[in-house]
Amino acid sequence: MAEIKEYVAKTDENGSVTISEEVIASIASIAALEIDGVAALGTSTVADFLGKKASSKGVKITIGEDSAEIALTITVKKGFVIPTVAKSVQANVISAVESMTGLSVSAVNVKVGNVAFEKETKKKKAAEEAAAE
Repeated sequence: MAEIKEYVAKTDENGSVTISEEVIASIASIAALEIDGVAALGTSTVADFLGKKASSKGVKITIGEDSAEIALTITVKKGFVIPTVAKSVQANVISAVESMTGLSVSAVNVKVGNVAFEKETKKKKAAEEAAAE
């Protein structure tokens, strides 16, 4: 069984507040998926075909003494400008993680692992071919 790492966000006279890395990864995942042009996190794997999808798939968190570094792998939708999408993901993830956890984010490294192409139906393809004639 994998060990869940934790980050102590605040300790005072009332006790401490502890946030697991899985929670930070979930926040980062949701923030990344909010960006127009992001089709999915991670890339297609055998686990996707078997229906095993994790909410933090494609996200890695590295916690330092006073900040976190987040690495994300995303799939970008066809037709979107990859650097623009990646910068938007970085800004949204930093904003979401910092505002929800109080943890400083030192970096958000975005790797584009795939491009999602829309699936064309046979009818649509046939209609386009007929219109071209």
